Amino acid sequence: MTASSKPLTNRLLLAAASLSVVLAATLVLSLCIGSGGEGILRSLPVVLGQGEPGSALETIVWRIRLPRALLAALAGGTLSLGGLVFQALLRNPLAEPYILGVSGGSAIGAIILLFIIRLIKRA
Repeated sequence: MTASSKPLTNRLLLAAASLSVVLAATLVLSLCIGSGGEGILRSLPVVLGQGEPGSALETIVWRIRLPRALLAALAGGTLSLGGLVFQALLRNPLAEPYILGVSGGSAIGAIILLFIIRLIKRA
């Protein structure tokens, strides 16, 4: 590792750590906020494991909100990884699915799949 790349590595590590903290805070916040009207102050103890066992709020947080929050984080990470692969393989920082025509092809695939499902349901 050269001396000039060390500050870049430090900046990348700092950025990755900062974004990891933001992701963790967002996940905790998504577990605490919902349409149930309970608010952050009632939900936060449940998230931290200090809530009343077997309560409705605990069920909502762990069985409904947690899977949705984790799936949203996974989907976002997967989409960003897909963009990274596009840009790395094509060696173009501006590469995106709309420019490459991939989005049009995937739309046609989705339409064909919906058509096939409709035909199967009728049969």
